[in-house]
Amino acid sequence: HTSIISSKKEKQKNISNTFFFVVINSTVLSCLIFIFKKTLTSILPISSQTLNLIITYSFIYTIRNILDSSIRALRLFKHQSLFRLIEIATTAIIFFITFVLLQSRDHQGFTLTILSGPTILTFLYFKKLKITISIPHLKHLKKQLHYSRLLFLGNILGAIIGQADKFITAKFLGFDQLGIYSAYYNSSSLITISLAQIFTNVFFPTVSQIRDQNIILKKLNKIFSIIFLPMILFSGITVFCLIKIYGNKYPISYTYIAGFSLIAYVQFVLSILHYLIVSISKTAFNQYLKKTISINLMYLSGYFLLKITKQISISHIIWLIFLYGVTMIYVQNKIVKNYAH
Repeated sequence: HTSIISSKKEKQKNISNTFFFVVINSTVLSCLIFIFKKTLTSILPISSQTLNLIITYSFIYTIRNILDSSIRALRLFKHQSLFRLIEIATTAIIFFITFVLLQSRDHQGFTLTILSGPTILTFLYFKKLKITISIPHLKHLKKQLHYSRLLFLGNILGAIIGQADKFITAKFLGFDQLGIYSAYYNSSSLITISLAQIFTNVFFPTVSQIRDQNIILKKLNKIFSIIFLPMILFSGITVFCLIKIYGNKYPISYTYIAGFSLIAYVQFVLSILHYLIVSISKTAFNQYLKKTISINLMYLSGYFLLKITKQISISHIIWLIFLYGVTMIYVQNKIVKNYAH
């Protein structure tokens, strides 16, 4: 929303409003968790120290992400790249000092290491954006919340569907198989996440200002067809090398490597087309969500079918995810063609 506004003053209001709203909500949620900390630690298998770390890290990382989105919306890509390098360098330096020089292995050393980078980045973003702490403009806030409701619903659905495969694997195949599945999945996801972040950093703010998204879709589909084989091969080699590094407890399976490499490619395409749909209109995204709900139900019914036919295995789960992804890509293309300006 911020990226399509032409007035710098309006952009600043939007960013300040968003920052204020997120900080207030995060603070309230953090306080509630602290209040019920004893109850939560008695229910969940975590210590009080770990819960404190989770709350602190989540708070800082939430602020970091909202400021990162603001930097991207303003197209300050050079500053974003520089600040992220500083974030990585800070974390690496603190890790070296804490764990190598001081030989610290306690909870405080771990906390300092993982919080140092995001904290520095948040400070740099805050200074660059020149955010003003003031009472939010209700008109702007109402408009932003209207946009965010759909995104919030979409994120909830994505989180549920995204964990279904892990739950099924753990439930019916055991935690040993879940470990193997996660090792392959995470190895392939490294490629997807890195490439998607690099691409969308520039893509989303730019495409939000282009009126005819059909032209963008045609160009994207051409790019997707060109990078298909190179990306599959690169993903496969990466997964193979990482699984080798994991050790003998994680057997090499070329079926898994091929399957997860395909999934990595599909996830990359899905993430790019998702941003394209978001840039079109609220109506397009609303229709996309409705279609997604139907496909998600079909996807979950696939697990039920595997259960009743006693065919649950990592290989079948891989191909079910792949089919789900291909179906989603087809729907995304239809949505763009139907609702593009």
